[in-house]
Amino acid sequence: MEINLEFTFNLINGDVLKAMAKDLAVLEKSHTKKDDYIRAIVSCIRTRPSHLVASLTGPEKNFLAEIVHSGRVPTGSQFQAKYGQPLPLIHGYRYSGKKPSVLAGFISPLSPARQGVPQEVLDTYKPFLPAPSAPQAKLLSGPPEAYEGRPVQIFSGERHIATKLGRVLRLIHAGKIKITDSSRRPTDASTRLLAGTLVQPDFMLEPPKAEVKEHTDVAGPVRGHAWGVLVQQCGWAKPRSGSLILTDIGKDILASFTPAKFKSGVMQFLLDDDFDELHRINHIRGQTGKAKRWISPPGDRRSDFEDHVDVWPVEEWLRFDEAFRLIEAAGGISDVLTTNSEALYICDAHYGTIFDGRDLSAQFLRALVMESLATLGLVDIAWVYPHHLWPEFSDSYGCGAHSFLGRYDGLIAVRINALGAYCFGIRETFAFSLGEEEKRFHLLPNHELTAIATPDAADIAFLELITTQKSERVWQLEALTILRSMEQGTRLSDIREFLSNSARQGIPLNIDKWLEDLGEKSAACKKSHQAVLLEWGDPVQAHLVASSSGTRKLCHHAGENRIVVSERHLAAFVREARKLGFLIPPAG
Repeated sequence: MEINLEFTFNLINGDVLKAMAKDLAVLEKSHTKKDDYIRAIVSCIRTRPSHLVASLTGPEKNFLAEIVHSGRVPTGSQFQAKYGQPLPLIHGYRYSGKKPSVLAGFISPLSPARQGVPQEVLDTYKPFLPAPSAPQAKLLSGPPEAYEGRPVQIFSGERHIATKLGRVLRLIHAGKIKITDSSRRPTDASTRLLAGTLVQPDFMLEPPKAEVKEHTDVAGPVRGHAWGVLVQQCGWAKPRSGSLILTDIGKDILASFTPAKFKSGVMQFLLDDDFDELHRINHIRGQTGKAKRWISPPGDRRSDFEDHVDVWPVEEWLRFDEAFRLIEAAGGISDVLTTNSEALYICDAHYGTIFDGRDLSAQFLRALVMESLATLGLVDIAWVYPHHLWPEFSDSYGCGAHSFLGRYDGLIAVRINALGAYCFGIRETFAFSLGEEEKRFHLLPNHELTAIATPDAADIAFLELITTQKSERVWQLEALTILRSMEQGTRLSDIREFLSNSARQGIPLNIDKWLEDLGEKSAACKKSHQAVLLEWGDPVQAHLVASSSGTRKLCHHAGENRIVVSERHLAAFVREARKLGFLIPPAG
């Protein structure tokens, strides 16, 4: 259906049209019908664009500029976030005594908001209005030392991301990470194991002991849990029989970490719909029930974030509220709820229903930033423990039953770092500098690894694959153990990299040579085939069959009265032996 000005203005009430014509100074005494008002207004819009622009208020000019330069109609939250003013009234009827804007006739309410603007409006008014500027960020010189009387903590994971990822992937390679069958999230035991391997401790989210009461909610782990999910979302691991195993991509990045490989995983994470960060906000209830049909795909929400994150100045601190405002002003994140249904609630489904799309989007962004992006080292964050802050939904029913809505309520500031700018396409390159990992072992020429610092769970899990433990702090490299591990998929390059990164003096020359010999021997046998051993009553007959023209290419003479035939050649060998007068009995 073609959308033109006559069509869109015809959808507006007659008394409203008369008021619009009067405001534009195009109303005449002879105008008594709705069609008269429409003709006068449309004629002014088409022939006197400068006059119409001059008649608009500041917010109306901003609104029209957004439309003609982007071809889209901004939402109310987007307009409010960018200009700090409410959206002009663009309904075609009076609302609470407010006078609708003439711009109501520029948009068809019968078409999707982003498609309902007549093309002639875009073409006519673009030259008369300057292009809107990008939303301006209000920067912080740095996170405050305290917030609401609580000490502020800062986390920056960019420098150690390769080390952290390597430890997580080594745990998975050793079969140590178990997941639940239904949610595919790590079990509590695996979450604790992952938390124990982190280079930097997990976020401290619990209040001081003096503030803990009987019903105080426990915030629980963040990054310890997140890694068990992120490796699946990034394509580095996949579930099998209740555990995670490495994918080929995971094995590759474990063997050789590069920013490009890491970025590829991040891109896959952004599109993932299997896991939703909102599910980690336990007190928003109803998410896994019938409400699933009304909840937008999380991959769409993350993609929206990626589309607009370039409004965050790189390596500059922003208050979380300001960071959220900038995302909203640039276009926003898809609403969590696709309809205004009573799907989600706090505490009680009858009284605690959640309708506010903006607050829901803010809660999702908090979880996305703190649970996923900070864990991946893409953003730096500043936070306090979340209890009793309630930055969103503070006036909702059920608040008194909980200490916080989400464990991320204490997120107060965020900064996109150089790694995040590279992964989100804001910068084309990234100069990666590996954080120096602590050397926790001595590797001695007698093949002993002696711990000089407490090994983490990932170290111990990998040592179990390639050594035999001799005492509490001593492990012995053994060829048989290594070969068994290589049969299960461990690569010699993984072992060399682990020893090189963990041994304080590096790999001794004799062990380096020993590993080289082990590698040559392990690769010496190129192929293996299933075969059948045939025994003959007479060695002369065995030699005759093995050397005959029809059979010699199908078998191998194994000496004396024995002939070996590959299973894939067995049927052909039986036929050729029959031609020589010999019958091959069935196996058994």
